[in-house]
Amino acid sequence: SEKEFNFWKKKCPIAKYEKYLKKKKILSKNKIKDIKSSILKKIDKSFKLAINSRLPNPKYAKQHLYN
Repeated sequence: SEKEFNFWKKKCPIAKYEKYLKKKKILSKNKIKDIKSSILKKIDKSFKLAINSRLPNPKYAKQHLYN
């Protein structure tokens, strides 16, 4: 539910650490913006690679799995 999501969002360790770093003036808003932009670019690049990749051969689907 949205209420539950908002409850856990307040406990997010990444958001808490970001707030701490801003409060201590270790990172500026612009630097945080740059970091987030860099992360999103990496995610987008990885997503595009996954979408544009061929599916693996089904005969290898069960390899390297625990029995």
